[in-house]
Amino acid sequence: MRKPCQHGSVLPRGMRCDHGYIQVRLDHMNICRNFGAHTKDSEEAAFIFLGECRRRIALGKAGVVFEAPQISFAKACDISLPFWQNERDADGRLMHSEAAVYERIRVIEKELKPVFGKINFDELTTQQVEDWREILTTERGVSGTTVNRYQGVLSGIYSDLMKYVKAGKIKKAFRLPAENPCLAATWAKIKTRKVIWTDYQLKKLKLSFMQLGDADGWEICKLALKSVLSLSDLKALEIGQMIDTERSKTGVPVRLPITVLTKLNFVNWRKRFEAARDLAGVTVYKEVDGKRVVDQDQTPTLRDMRKSGINALTGKGYDQKLVSQYAGHSSVKTTESVYQLRIDEKLKPLADDLEAWVSGL
Repeated sequence: MRKPCQHGSVLPRGMRCDHGYIQVRLDHMNICRNFGAHTKDSEEAAFIFLGECRRRIALGKAGVVFEAPQISFAKACDISLPFWQNERDADGRLMHSEAAVYERIRVIEKELKPVFGKINFDELTTQQVEDWREILTTERGVSGTTVNRYQGVLSGIYSDLMKYVKAGKIKKAFRLPAENPCLAATWAKIKTRKVIWTDYQLKKLKLSFMQLGDADGWEICKLALKSVLSLSDLKALEIGQMIDTERSKTGVPVRLPITVLTKLNFVNWRKRFEAARDLAGVTVYKEVDGKRVVDQDQTPTLRDMRKSGINALTGKGYDQKLVSQYAGHSSVKTTESVYQLRIDEKLKPLADDLEAWVSGL
């Protein structure tokens, strides 16, 4: 531990108090700058100057050869996450929702660290990224949409950390890659789902929930159809309040003229939904290696109810921009954040039409 100087200050390496004068001295950069008599102000000025010197070293702009230490990808994730988690907009509000933070942490811990954790942060290559993506799609059968979401988090870690270093938020130097290895990587092919619930299937599903004594299950489906929200977004809703939330996938604000009237029961939801779907006779099966398995590409899911609701509104001739806002699509994020309160009433006919449609099932 460094000893305090005669003024009682413990100065960082690179700063010194010489006969009562505060200095920044970096021999490897041929820098020796005097900031005058040692006072609180001169010490702060010297500390700022030292930080700028260290930043230039980290960026390789100091005019000297400096061998910064390497850190692992896992360590880089741990450094980057707190900065990203606490990013705020111009109004001082957190930029990332709790759901978005939870999802990034989940992807980092479950998908990225097990694969890239021990690799040096500056040595990960584009080819390694593409090899990893190929394993996910071919060997693990992960959908292209999900793989691209994982790759987006990976790319974000690199771009965010490099941004924080350039902004001087991270003081300690370590080796950075020449560029984000994900920039030159291709993205997984996305297979667009074309499954939409028909009115007949929805009526059968409603009847199945009633036959199973699970009226709560149909209430979840009804709200999914009327609000066109995903399962994770539905779970975030509170009883007795109008829908005023953020989409967990994109962080786009969603404020709809729909009041949550009942407490949604998600206990053992997956098994309950699959049981009702099977009883309704809408589950599609296929043969794989002699076994009868569910055809995930053809069998309708709760997620497909979002598409079904949006499709129902589009079929009624509503303006696509208005439908996009109702759905909370990220392409109209700016419009929603600025004008959302002014056009809530315009969304009322959309909510009413979906209410009438669902009630008639």
